[in-house]
Amino acid sequence: MTAGSISNITVGRSDLSGSYMDKTITPNSSFITEKVIFIAQAAKKFGYSVTMGGTVNLKTLEVFEQHQDLKRLLDKVETRKVIIPVKSFIDNPKVLDEAIKFEELYVMTKKAYLDRRIKNELDRLTSLQTRLI
Repeated sequence: MTAGSISNITVGRSDLSGSYMDKTITPNSSFITEKVIFIAQAAKKFGYSVTMGGTVNLKTLEVFEQHQDLKRLLDKVETRKVIIPVKSFIDNPKVLDEAIKFEELYVMTKKAYLDRRIKNELDRLTSLQTRLI
């Protein structure tokens, strides 16, 4: 692969399962897992690393136990904000707990920042509206 080229494929299981518009097809369902395996096999043939995301939770660990191919085909699991090597994800479930805690803190920090920003904008809007009276 050349510098700057794509080297990884990430399968977003939430978006993938949602695209079927069938409530029985969920990120941890066997149907989606089979799709992930198919995509990962194809990606590996071309030398890509493969990451799996999409509602990663404790049930996802069960999916790895039920589908041993995932351990071989996937390089990483991601929670949107945290990328976890598959071996760490499987060997130490506490890693997922820590990743989710980190992501919660990240979102809460971002919310606090954006709340301050929007307050300034809303104060300005009120000020602007009084200028036309």
